[in-house]
Amino acid sequence: MNKVSGYVVSEYVTAVIIVVVIIAVGFGFYVGGERDTMVEAAEASLAALKERAEAAAEGGKLIACDNTLLDAGVLENAFLSLSIRPTLIDVTDPEAGYGAGIYVHSNKIADGNEIFDTTKRLHKALKENNKDALRSVKIIERDEKQGIEDQIKFSILASESAICASSDQMPGGMPAAELSMEDDQTSES
Repeated sequence: MNKVSGYVVSEYVTAVIIVVVIIAVGFGFYVGGERDTMVEAAEASLAALKERAEAAAEGGKLIACDNTLLDAGVLENAFLSLSIRPTLIDVTDPEAGYGAGIYVHSNKIADGNEIFDTTKRLHKALKENNKDALRSVKIIERDEKQGIEDQIKFSILASESAICASSDQMPGGMPAAELSMEDDQTSES
């Protein structure tokens, strides 16, 4: 009697499918971990801005709240678009002044899924841990009839002190990053 050794084609296919599933799951965990790392880096940027804002508040002077408040590398993030902007301290009382804040925005089509998903992760983390600091929240769902793309925009207040000068208080005016009053009202849709 002859013995035939080997595997049937269906066994090979099953083994390949199992390997592909394991690789896909592992890659998903890797990408998720990478995005979480970028969220943690953004939170570290916020902490650095808080320290800088507290130091400015102790000095008692109004400053220009723009990206020059932090070292160039602090705001760099592979998956998030971060910039420093003046942010209303109290959205119901503009007379309370502006504190330093980090502005984050993403457009799903222009930025891609990685950046958009990481921006949503940061928003979710801040909503859970630092909800009172969130300002100017706008989440726009895609509506093909109206030509609207998925977008998310928000600011995170880093200082409760009115340290940011308005455009008429700084020589040469404020950077273009100054927010309009309409954008400083918290709204989620």
